[in-house]
Amino acid sequence: MSAIVGPPPTPEQLAALAKGQKDGQAVIIWTVGMFCIFGWDYLMNFPKEVRRIWQKKFTYASALYVLNRYYGLIQFAVIIPMIITPITSVISAETCKKIHLWQPVGALISTFLSQTIMGGRVYALYAKSTIVLVTLGFIMLAELLIHIYVLTQVFPAPSPAPGVVVPCVVVGPTNWLVAFWAMPLVFDTITFLLTLKKSAEHWKNQVESSTLAVLFRDGLVYFAAIFSCVYFNLRSRYTQLNLF
Repeated sequence: MSAIVGPPPTPEQLAALAKGQKDGQAVIIWTVGMFCIFGWDYLMNFPKEVRRIWQKKFTYASALYVLNRYYGLIQFAVIIPMIITPITSVISAETCKKIHLWQPVGALISTFLSQTIMGGRVYALYAKSTIVLVTLGFIMLAELLIHIYVLTQVFPAPSPAPGVVVPCVVVGPTNWLVAFWAMPLVFDTITFLLTLKKSAEHWKNQVESSTLAVLFRDGLVYFAAIFSCVYFNLRSRYTQLNLF
């Protein structure tokens, strides 16, 4: 897949980017912090994982769990050096052109693994409703097509001017990057609302269900986490809008 390389930035744009490195440092802290939380969660829940995944019959659900769990760790481990390492002799501009797509491609794979799991939960919650399955499947297909198109348009951070350093990340075109990060929120909002609807029906009928309570709790936490990620990504992309 080829990447479209945009025109080199002007001195004014590079100067603005240098001033905006404070925001970049916040993104670095946030990303590293997320990786630490992810690692802590992995260590704390590994005994449960052994009992409930590795010591039982391996199923499609188990495979999805393992892929989502361990791919996320690998993705973070690769992306963090790209974000925190300036384009210098360590990661040159030429090298960045070859590896910059790992960030959005990694996010795409991780997103679809998570959405498959959440969509499967909602599908089961609605007694394997064909309407729910088709609706969620259509949204995921539309999201996938938009993501694939965006990946043909993006380009890496440009070579920095003397005294200006930038990490090896995708920087544009900004409008398409905004669409890339915003699209997952559509699917996640719909799955959360469907879970909320089913929960409200049970609460109204005074039906107690520990399984439904767990699904609603997990759905709420997942939606809050995804919304936060989308917010930070969109904020950083809009900041770039005036730079490139």
